[in-house]
Amino acid sequence: MLTVKDSPYDALCRAERRRDGLQAKDLDTTCDVEEDRITRQGRADKDINRVRISDEADRAMAGVGNAYEWTDGERGTYGEPVDAWDLGAFAEKMTPHESRPVTVPNALRRAGAAAVLTTVGVGLVLGVWSLLTGTAVAGTWLALGALGALAALAAFTRAFSRAPAWALRAIYASLIASFLLPFAVLALNII
Repeated sequence: MLTVKDSPYDALCRAERRRDGLQAKDLDTTCDVEEDRITRQGRADKDINRVRISDEADRAMAGVGNAYEWTDGERGTYGEPVDAWDLGAFAEKMTPHESRPVTVPNALRRAGAAAVLTTVGVGLVLGVWSLLTGTAVAGTWLALGALGALAALAAFTRAFSRAPAWALRAIYASLIASFLLPFAVLALNII
């Protein structure tokens, strides 16, 4: 029987590979330790900055309002609540210049035209679909109502050229509503 033993050269190569592997493992472990130290130092720096900023804010706001607790345990203060109007108060306190017509900006004029075209397009698609299928599509009334409201808005604003503040907001709202109209009609037909 023939037994094969490693030659001295093979044994030396194996030992060198193990030593190189140990050096690589040592370097890898050292990198892991350093990375962990940097991460922990960064977290500690953030915590220290948070506490320092909170303390500075507390000193600056000392004696103003009541104290409150943040969800993460930090303390702070706040002053008096903000006095704000509701929609009714806003409408009551509207000044005359807000009710006078102004020239509609070009971008808003294009938005109004896009709203009209989108609504007319939805109405045409619904009309053609009704003619082809012979049945009325649910939600056609929604498109016709939106088209009527847009026609009234366009007439009031002289084809989206002059409008008071409320009508400017209505033009923008009509653009958003016209983009949502196909989805509303689709939802009415699915349900």
